[in-house]
Amino acid sequence: MYEVGRDHAMPDYDLAIKTVHGRNILEVLGRLGGEADFKQIEEGTGLKRDVLKYYLENEESDLRKSNVVVKVGEKYRLKHKTTFCWLHGGNIPFTYIGMLGLREDNPEPEPKTFFDLILVEKDGIGSGTLDKESAYVLTTPEAREDWGEEIESLGIRRDHFIDCSQYEIQNVESVKGKVLYLLNKDELRDRIVILDCTSLTKPATIAFYEVARDYYLPLVYVYVKDRKLKWLISKDYVKRRLFLEGKEYGLYDKVLEGIYKSERIPEDIIRILNFLGERCGIASFTEIGESLGYIRYEKNTGKRRKEIKKKILAKGEVIKTRLQKLVREGLLEQVGGRMGPYKLKYKTPFCWINRKIEDVEYAYFGLLGGTKRPGWEVETRTALELLQVEYEIEPAYIMILSTSLGYEVWREELKEMREEYKQRKFYYFYCSEEVVDDFNFMREYVDSVIQHWLERCVVIFDCTGLTKPATLALYEIARTYYAPLIYVFGRQRRLHWLIEKESVKKRFGSAGWKDAG
Repeated sequence: MYEVGRDHAMPDYDLAIKTVHGRNILEVLGRLGGEADFKQIEEGTGLKRDVLKYYLENEESDLRKSNVVVKVGEKYRLKHKTTFCWLHGGNIPFTYIGMLGLREDNPEPEPKTFFDLILVEKDGIGSGTLDKESAYVLTTPEAREDWGEEIESLGIRRDHFIDCSQYEIQNVESVKGKVLYLLNKDELRDRIVILDCTSLTKPATIAFYEVARDYYLPLVYVYVKDRKLKWLISKDYVKRRLFLEGKEYGLYDKVLEGIYKSERIPEDIIRILNFLGERCGIASFTEIGESLGYIRYEKNTGKRRKEIKKKILAKGEVIKTRLQKLVREGLLEQVGGRMGPYKLKYKTPFCWINRKIEDVEYAYFGLLGGTKRPGWEVETRTALELLQVEYEIEPAYIMILSTSLGYEVWREELKEMREEYKQRKFYYFYCSEEVVDDFNFMREYVDSVIQHWLERCVVIFDCTGLTKPATLALYEIARTYYAPLIYVFGRQRRLHWLIEKESVKKRFGSAGWKDAG
């Protein structure tokens, strides 16, 4: 696992731009090529000397704590030039971290296609030159052997091909660790680094996407045969996130981290949500109060009766405030009268992490591709069989998203599967070949389709089939709702949890929200 101290930690841009002054300083440094002396920054920002000195040198300032700016001699420089030098142009060399898989039916290595296209579609990278010498490629020994001498034509140093095992390329955290390690190399800190998630496995693609999203880096996907380059994380997207919309939150994160300041309030909120999960999503006001320890009914007579009643009413107001906040945020619904009961808006994730498998109704939502090779079986069947055999999960509702080609290719297999699982309800959704490559469209479309099922079931998402942009869209939805996400290795008949119960439990344990990432 990749672990770093402060000197090598990645920047926290969300902390750095919390104030207008911090944002202005970073914009000036970006325009000046990532490095400037005090006077240049002072002139560029118009800040008073004492104010600027606080931001740049005081260890308690958000800018200093964010690890974005470092002082070298008499100058201040961006620790990583990519984000703000990319946003504000300039003559900064740019380079590449990508992947290289097996040849299969690709006419040329994916990095070569990228190098050809990026010189035409620079998306405002600036006037900097492409520096292949500092480019890195994650690959496997098998892929390197498969491409043979063609690798030499890429112009990338031989020792910059990073071999990964089959286990590593199927593990999101492993690939993320390698990418973060490379980003912290001195030669890459001084470059605009573009990430390319085209090749290798879908878990590896998700790892590249997570790094790019978390650290506001450019991310591309290359269509080798069509010779097209698509920006999955573009300059406009990063500007919108950094300066307009702010940090992306999961459905529950905003309530826990973005609104409440008191430590006790999020702890109560977590306990309410987990308690409702234990109760299959619904409970009365009194039951919720008792679970928090705020309401306790005791047999009592005499003078203290009125005093006890007052305390119960006072505590009841505290609980009511918590519940009303959750209702306003769209996480709970109030059913019935003034005192509830209250139910979870979505069964996922709290019924999933707090109930036994047999107590929860499951639904399956999977992507189905249009490629069929000898000996392969339909991906949905493999997923359903593995869920049943290995985890005793039998989804009552099966939803499949594919293209018209995908359904045509797998028509007979889907018919057989529907007959085999005739006790379950099947739903099919069609998209055109073009839109399954559109990350934003797919995310919005699937989100609209899935709302009803998230409210009534625990939905398991399967990102095995279709395109990588579609996979990333499904991953983003699962991440937003903290829903289970799987990936199936069909030929090995192995199921891998990309978002699994234990990690979500850790996130939403009674105190886990405080130190979970």
